[in-house]
Amino acid sequence: MRKLTYLLLFLVSFLLFLYINFPFERFAESLICQKGITAQEVEVNRFPPEVILKGVKKRELPFKIETLKLTPSLNLKDFKYYCKVCRGEVEGNFTYPPGEVTFNARGIKLNRCNKGKLEGELYGKGSLKFKSGNLTSGRGELRGSKLKLREVKFGLFQAKLLDLGEFKGSYRTIGKNLVEVKGKGEGKDAYYTVSGSININPKRPSNSYVNLKVSVRVKKEPLKGKRFTFNLRGSLNNLRLW
Repeated sequence: MRKLTYLLLFLVSFLLFLYINFPFERFAESLICQKGITAQEVEVNRFPPEVILKGVKKRELPFKIETLKLTPSLNLKDFKYYCKVCRGEVEGNFTYPPGEVTFNARGIKLNRCNKGKLEGELYGKGSLKFKSGNLTSGRGELRGSKLKLREVKFGLFQAKLLDLGEFKGSYRTIGKNLVEVKGKGEGKDAYYTVSGSININPKRPSNSYVNLKVSVRVKKEPLKGKRFTFNLRGSLNNLRLW
């Protein structure tokens, strides 16, 4: 019995030694490189297990993730994540291989994610489910704050800056890789509604195609009370007003 106890102690000590001294950093760097991801810094905490990536870039994304923390469960299939991106924060859970993702986003600066005409902060929470690499279901809520649109021109209406204020909306998956979006908002310069869809490109998110109808009722002179309708179309990295 005593010999068995010594053997178990030896095995536990040996496994603990291996765990503490295993080069997880190099293993993690090799793994993310295989996935086409680059990071300025990779850190692995052993107690509790946690991988921290800083300065994360992936070619398919138009922005850099400032910090990404991953905490695996014992089965190495369920993960918690936390990231700082576009001066905001996103956290939630996901399964690997890709299955379900939940998120809670706070204070995402839109002009930091995409150098477009839209400014403000994005908040939201929801879930997405994937099967065989495609988005199959999911729904959630979205909220915009301090929204502003620069260099606006549609029909007779032109403005260097349009204050769109607050926006509340929702999304839901209505088909494979197809998401329905709708909502409404109000700012100092206009009331507006948004409805339409986004055709998600899972492999290249920045190439996802947006097709939204926007209706705006102007609150500022000389077109106060007038309603204008236009379409916002194009890929996420090349949106245009029609």
